[in-house]
Amino acid sequence: MTIPSHSISSVGRRTNLVSNTFRLLGTAVVTSLFLPCSLVLAQQTADNRYPDALPTSGIIGVGVASLPKYQGSDETETKGVAILEYHWANGIFVGGDNNTLIGLQYELPSKVQYGSALGIDVGRKESHSRALAGMGDVERKAVFVSFIRAAITDQFSINSSVQIGSGNEHKGALLKLGAAYAIPLNSSMQVSLNVDSTLANDSYMENYFGVSATQASTSRYRVYKASSGLRDVSVGVRLSYQINHDWSVLAAVSSTSLASAAKDSPLALQANTQQVLFGVTYNLK
Repeated sequence: MTIPSHSISSVGRRTNLVSNTFRLLGTAVVTSLFLPCSLVLAQQTADNRYPDALPTSGIIGVGVASLPKYQGSDETETKGVAILEYHWANGIFVGGDNNTLIGLQYELPSKVQYGSALGIDVGRKESHSRALAGMGDVERKAVFVSFIRAAITDQFSINSSVQIGSGNEHKGALLKLGAAYAIPLNSSMQVSLNVDSTLANDSYMENYFGVSATQASTSRYRVYKASSGLRDVSVGVRLSYQINHDWSVLAAVSSTSLASAAKDSPLALQANTQQVLFGVTYNLK
């Protein structure tokens, strides 16, 4: 399943470069909406994480996950999660990765899939952890996601996505790059190895890792200016087992390492965190 203080001159130029890059990516994303076009869910096709997903089909299920309370937290929480994904042959899909609500995907004969979706950035609640006292909330926001994935071989795939609109000012943007390698163990079981990295613009970094003068006066942290750049790198292993035609179980473990300005933030109490997921799914026809 699952990708970072300014100096006045050099870092300013770097920030402008990254910001311009995100603007260009955003333009490409909007353009892709009008290109002609079938579907994949981020965790269910090109990256082979759910190998049995078929056109006009999907899955529904429940699971339990252990994960950090927020990005960089040294506290973990265990909670139940819903697993839902369904897609149609015309390219429309619901559910999936990036907290996707609904989207549209196109597929090329060369096993390249691309599309766009409406998703949710879940934000961050101050009340969720004592470490966030005085920091205020990062509001939940609807975000626009555009993605492209390519199956290089039957087992190896690469993927990328752009997310725009997160943060209290709707200006946060993420660029995610990843690769996955699927290893069939037998007709019912498969292991998938995944590597992902995430870059963030300065607005996103300021919302999630920065500490403003106002926040410094109400929290235990010093003022910190979080610059754009690499937010984190993660590696993961996912095991899926098909019990029968209808039911499957899955287990996933991933480790994420904060990088650059994210790691140096006073909010990053732990730079390396782990996530664990166990789930049971039912195939929908």
